[in-house]
Amino acid sequence: MRSKSGRTGGQDGVGEIGKMMGIVSGYVIRHEQEMVYIAGDTIWCDEVKAALDLKKFTSFI
Repeated sequence: MRSKSGRTGGQDGVGEIGKMMGIVSGYVIRHEQEMVYIAGDTIWCDEVKAALDLKKFTSFI
């Protein structure tokens, strides 16, 4: 089986400062029975919660 990866969202911050910050990318990497979520440089937000709620990760960073 080949490995697969996909992008997830996130947020660098909130309010006016958050709007000035760049785009956040997290990633899901899947290989056989293993699935890892790398949140990236995000704060806790709805996008991170949604990614964790939908997937059965074996590891997350």
